[in-house]
Amino acid sequence: MRFLIIMFFISSCSSTFHLKRAIKKDPTILKERTVTDTLRIESIDSIPYTINDTIHYTYFKTITDTLIEFKYKYIKNPKTRQQIRLKSKQDIKVIKSEAKNERVKTRQTNKRGGWQVYVFLFIMGLLCGMFFILLIRR
Repeated sequence: MRFLIIMFFISSCSSTFHLKRAIKKDPTILKERTVTDTLRIESIDSIPYTINDTIHYTYFKTITDTLIEFKYKYIKNPKTRQQIRLKSKQDIKVIKSEAKNERVKTRQTNKRGGWQVYVFLFIMGLLCGMFFILLIRR
């Protein structure tokens, strides 16, 4: 009996179950909504005028109203288990292909110029050897 009560309190419905239930009750929650808001900008401006040799300013306040509209999606449609699995498999394939391309690039950069360096060093060794032989014979 205790086991059943504990299992009842531990088990619960998943979030997708509740989301699907809410969509059945009110399908308009999936639609895109538009929110409008009014933004008031107040600024203080001044106009200079001169009396005799002094400059005076007349200050006045200007108010501009702008309407801002933005769209948002309240709730996204939940994905099924199969869609989640397919998406994760595609992500894994992309990661593996990127890693493979990196390996191919590193192999290509490592293979370039290997034999040319050895030929250059061999020729330099021959030239240095001949130079020292000529120095010793003199």
